[in-house]
Amino acid sequence: MVGWTVINRMKRRHLKSVSTVWQHGNYAHNQSGTAMSRRIAASLLSGQAPDISQGATLFYSPISMPKEKETDLSKYDTQRGLETVDGVSKNGKPIRNYVPSWAYPARRIFTPGIPEYKFKFYKE
Repeated sequence: MVGWTVINRMKRRHLKSVSTVWQHGNYAHNQSGTAMSRRIAASLLSGQAPDISQGATLFYSPISMPKEKETDLSKYDTQRGLETVDGVSKNGKPIRNYVPSWAYPARRIFTPGIPEYKFKFYKE
């Protein structure tokens, strides 16, 4: 699903390379690719894999976003405010996380099988 957001952004913005999408700091891609992730990326880029994302171009991970009462928010887009998501907790207690400004409910793409505390997908 995350890979499809890159491909869909490339198509929507008429871009020719993944690195062009990445250059704006919109993706955390500081991990080395595995053999499986490279195979998946190759199938996405070659058009062999169907778009299971329903055209998603954006995503965020509620569990990775800053939480309520955290003070250093300068590196994050938190302008949409706070939300409560099942599975986001601190010390075993539910805690609210911040939401990016672009995450409007009308744009949300629901993804069966992917817990929403891990990823929420959206379409521009």
